Amino acid sequence: MEEKEIMTVKQVAEYLQMDEHTIYKLARTGLIPSLKIAGQ
Repeated sequence: MEEKEIMTVKQVAEYLQMDEHTIYKLARTGLIPSLKIAGQ
């Protein structure tokens, strides 16, 4: 089984060298996989 790492928006933005707003937009449109943790 492949282990998947969960990253924060900030971590993804730094890794991809993009703005956090861009990461939110990509997640909203489904271009990158995302999930929302309950209560966050």
